[in-house]
Amino acid sequence: GPGAAGQTDDGPLCHCGAQGCFWQEQSVPALLRALAEAHGRPFTAADVARAAADDDQDVVGALVGFGHALGRRLADAVVLLDPEA
Repeated sequence: GPGAAGQTDDGPLCHCGAQGCFWQEQSVPALLRALAEAHGRPFTAADVARAAADDDQDVVGALVGFGHALGRRLADAVVLLDPEA
């Protein structure tokens, strides 16, 4: 499906059967899953907002990394759709 654009061989398994699909790595659920794995407890969007407001550097760093990775993926999509862009 469209979420398969930019797959990676070592990413999480997607419901489509591929690994590392866009939505498996660059989505809010993926961010929450990564934070939960790193902190050993479940994370909600409210937890992320609260931690960011408290300047929790682990969470802020995860958000910055997530934003950069999402931006790269979106830039790849733009070039794919319009190579002259």
